Amino acid sequence: MLTEVFTQPPTIEQIEGAVNKLTEQANFGGYSRHKFLVKFSVPSRIIKARRNVEGISQMNVRTFKAKDGDLCYTFGCRRGWPFHLINYHNIRSISTEEVKEVEDRVSMKKLTNIQKALRLIHPNAWDDLKQDLIDKPDNYKYHGGFLKLVRNTKFTCQRQDGTSYRMTKSIFGEWVIKQLEEAFQNKTKFSAEESNRQYSFRISCEVGTNGIFRAWYTREVLGGGANWSYLLLNPTTAWFVEKD
Repeated sequence: MLTEVFTQPPTIEQIEGAVNKLTEQANFGGYSRHKFLVKFSVPSRIIKARRNVEGISQMNVRTFKAKDGDLCYTFGCRRGWPFHLINYHNIRSISTEEVKEVEDRVSMKKLTNIQKALRLIHPNAWDDLKQDLIDKPDNYKYHGGFLKLVRNTKFTCQRQDGTSYRMTKSIFGEWVIKQLEEAFQNKTKFSAEESNRQYSFRISCEVGTNGIFRAWYTREVLGGGANWSYLLLNPTTAWFVEKD
C-alpha cells in the first residue's frame, strides 16, 4: 500500500500532486484506473449521490480531471464531484494499492469464483467443465460473476393460514423454472425464451453425444444489439462468460 500523508490542511494543488505521485509510484496510467482510499482527520462533509453527506471519516474513490481542469472523485457511478466542493482541507492521507497488489487480489477473486462455480454446478450437468475447472483453472479466469435467475425479494407476504413467505423475482415464469429443474434432473433437452421492452432472454439445455448435459442462458438487446452469454450451472444460477 502506498500512502501520502498531509501534516497540515492540504490545498487542492497538494491533493492533486499526491494523486499524481501515487499514480506514478503504483505504476498505473491515468487517474481513473484504480481507487484511492481518502482518509479525513475529522468526520467531514462530502457529496455522494447528489446529496451532502456528513460525518464521513474515509472514502474509497476513483479520481479524474474534469474538462475545466478540476480534480474530481467518483464512487464508480457516472457522476463525479470536484474536491473543492467538499471539506478537502480535512483530508489527512491518500492511499492506493500497487499494480501487483491489485493483480493478486483480482487473481484471488477469480480463484474464489472458480471454487464457487464448482460448488454450484448441478450433479447431473457439466461433467467436462467440472474437470476443466480443476485441471485448467486459468482458462476460466476471465469469467465474471454469478446471476440468480430466481431470487428472493425484500417483500414478505402472508398466506391465508397465517404463515408468511418471501416473494421471489424471476426472469422466467414459474412454469419455465419448473421445467428447467426437470430438465436438469432428467438430463433432457429443453429451451425457453421470454422478452420485455428492452431485452430477450433465452435458456437452452441439451445432452451431447458423449452424454454430458449442458445448459446456457443468454440476454440480448432487442433488435440485434449486445449479447451477454452465461453458462447455466443449475436451474437458478448462471455464470457470466462474455459480452458480444
